[in-house]
Amino acid sequence: MKSSTDIRTQEHPNATVLRRTYDAYVTKDFDTLKAVFAPNLTWHVSGKSGVSGDYQGIDEVLDYFRRTIADTAETLKVEAQGFLGGDNYGAILLHVTASRQGKKLDDDQMLVGKIRDGRVTEMWQTSTNQQASDEFWS
Repeated sequence: MKSSTDIRTQEHPNATVLRRTYDAYVTKDFDTLKAVFAPNLTWHVSGKSGVSGDYQGIDEVLDYFRRTIADTAETLKVEAQGFLGGDNYGAILLHVTASRQGKKLDDDQMLVGKIRDGRVTEMWQTSTNQQASDEFWS
């Protein structure tokens, strides 16, 4: 049986890019996020809430991050459950919790990213319970 260290040393480079992205997000290291995001990044957020839609470019994406953190009075917690990588794409499995305006979010989400030359060029963010996520952010 392989140890988790052995498995991690065999991690696909695109999974490593997403692990670096996740680590930078949870530590609010926006300089590292700027380094791993391509300048023309597009971030797609599924659903029908006030945060759903497409964010174009690094500045819009970082503003989206800042807004969701602020709107939850910094209660937004994102815990990685797994990282996957392939030649052109990678994914992060997440568990997300937050409180806002008397509502609570407890949701599993997935980020699927297109990665080119070690940088995230496009990301799709989706919820396993889209209705609950939409109600929370509305």
